[in-house]
Amino acid sequence: MKGSGLAVSLTFAIGAVAGGISSTAAADGACDGFGAITYAPAHPIPTDLIGVQVKSWMDPPPIAPATTTLSQISVAPGNSIFVDVIVTPHPEKYPGYRTIAAPYDDDYGVLGPLPVGDHPIRSSIVYEDAQGGVTQPCGGPFLSILTIGTQRVLTVRAPVIEFHNAALDHYFITQDTGEIAALDNGVHAGWTRTGESFLAFPPGKSDNLARPVCRFYGVPVPGVSTHFYSATRAECLELAQRPAADHWTLESSDVFEAALPNRDSGVCTIGEAPLYRLWNGRADSNHRYTTSESTREQMVAAGWISEGFGPLGVAMCVPVR
Repeated sequence: MKGSGLAVSLTFAIGAVAGGISSTAAADGACDGFGAITYAPAHPIPTDLIGVQVKSWMDPPPIAPATTTLSQISVAPGNSIFVDVIVTPHPEKYPGYRTIAAPYDDDYGVLGPLPVGDHPIRSSIVYEDAQGGVTQPCGGPFLSILTIGTQRVLTVRAPVIEFHNAALDHYFITQDTGEIAALDNGVHAGWTRTGESFLAFPPGKSDNLARPVCRFYGVPVPGVSTHFYSATRAECLELAQRPAADHWTLESSDVFEAALPNRDSGVCTIGEAPLYRLWNGRADSNHRYTTSESTREQMVAAGWISEGFGPLGVAMCVPVR
């Protein structure tokens, strides 16, 4: 988010790996859920390709600048699945492993298609120090079951409505029916519908086909408020870790759910529409989110700055109407 010093692709240096990381260094609760695997979709069927993520010791993991996160997924006879994650300063030692550019956003690999039934999974995360030793701070390996069902779980979609405040020249979007009613009824004076909207999954209703979108409320300039939305956990973490003096407050970690485009091209998958993000570039920072390419072009022509992935600045991907 350029108005607040955010970059779309962030690298976090959270402690050094050199010398090893021991379980005694973990804060209370730091190991909760360590090694747990999540899937997208959460309830796969036999035709699905299943994106896999593993919860590391910290979220994001304790990555030092000189380390690389690698992963490898393999299916053994009997449908047993092995997911191995290594954080190491020596990636050359692990041919065949996949490099993870941003472990708090990217999949650790893809499974499937898999037959109907229960598939035992062993997940393992290790941290390797500069001397080549390996530590695993929270124990493991960890065992779980991936169940492939016969029927897809239904997802839900609902419109996100855009409003504009002419006095502020600010835009605001919401899927919350209470907020929509309050804005329509003048409870918050000065806001009117622009006529633009897009579909998104309500919180918890995407079956992991999309990511939770965080919403922050900020006052970059005293007396002038704004909101910021992101589906990238790196951006959400960056704002959450800012000092209180920056006046950014997390209102929701899952205000609605949307997918992410290809990081390089900004292209969304079939069945999804690009959601463009634009920044006004002013002291009274404000962003606009639109699925309309013509609206995007009008905003750029008016001096707004295109942000997001790819040449057109795609922030998220939302369901096609």
